[in-house]
Amino acid sequence: MYNIALEILLKIESFGYKAFLVGGYPRDRYLHLESFDIDICTSAKPEELSKIFQNIPLKNQGYGSIILFYKQLSFEITTFREEKTYQNHRFPIIQYVDDLLLDLKRRDFIINTLCIDSKGNFIDLLGAKRDLENRVVRVVGDVEKKLKEDSLRMLRAIRFATTLNFTLDLEIFQVILKHRDLIRSLSYFRKKQELDKIFSSSYVAYGLELLKNCDLFDVLEIFPKEKIVVTELIGIYSQLSMSSHYPFSKKERKDMKKIQDLMKLDLFSPIVLYRYDLFLCLIVADIKKIDRSYVLKAYNNLTIHKRSDLAISTSEICLIYQKKAGFYLKDVFEILEQNILNGQLKNEKEEIKLFLKHTL
Repeated sequence: MYNIALEILLKIESFGYKAFLVGGYPRDRYLHLESFDIDICTSAKPEELSKIFQNIPLKNQGYGSIILFYKQLSFEITTFREEKTYQNHRFPIIQYVDDLLLDLKRRDFIINTLCIDSKGNFIDLLGAKRDLENRVVRVVGDVEKKLKEDSLRMLRAIRFATTLNFTLDLEIFQVILKHRDLIRSLSYFRKKQELDKIFSSSYVAYGLELLKNCDLFDVLEIFPKEKIVVTELIGIYSQLSMSSHYPFSKKERKDMKKIQDLMKLDLFSPIVLYRYDLFLCLIVADIKKIDRSYVLKAYNNLTIHKRSDLAISTSEICLIYQKKAGFYLKDVFEILEQNILNGQLKNEKEEIKLFLKHTL
């Protein structure tokens, strides 16, 4: 992917324009971290890029950005620009420029201003290497102005500090405390995007500490029920009371409800381990501070793990009762599963047939 990105830079340059890799990829490459999302900035305008790469869709060009699909890969390319004013603390009015430095000055954090040129050289115009080496997140330019004009940057600052395990600059911390209410106006979709990244990080405990110290639980409408135990993303969310406006998928909401139900149940009960997803049981083990290996061993020792493991088929049950398949089968299967899991019935065909003939 990196070599293909450099190839794109060379192609843009061959038409007389400037082009660089910018943002997260150069930052992560400098830190020797894996990165798969490459953004490109260039002096070429969207219409000019469309001519270079032949008929690129220009639906996002109002913000100076286009998506290029090149050799089965996707790259976002943004024209050098200044952001003059912001509407609703979020949306900029832009003006194209021909200078990389001016483009970098409108960006959020210094660590995201490192660039790579078409020869693979790092280009550092604002001291990004220094901040990366000092492991600190600092704002480009006036801190209060930058964070107020786009309030999402407050959450992004915490996200970068968390995922990179960097220190949050004191001035950023102070401005967030002062203007944190601006976060309320952000869409729940955007807020969840940032929280997903914070809660998925290897340093999630640090991220939670930053959110707490910046007094953001209230404005984000996320309220820990107790001290949060670090586990999988869905497990973190399950330990919070949250606004119903957050856009969780049906599966996420279902899993969160199951985790909350499991918290009240015996994790070592065979029927509980059988009825609930093992993944969710292991998350609850984390929350209850039970060694996962104990739960995994109990699960592996179950006589059956799914309905198809039963030693009798639906057609054989129907034959015993001389009935066609119907709703009664649900009750039959549940009784069989419970008795087999509790060790009161062997999972053997003849044993099950006798049980069904004499018990039900």
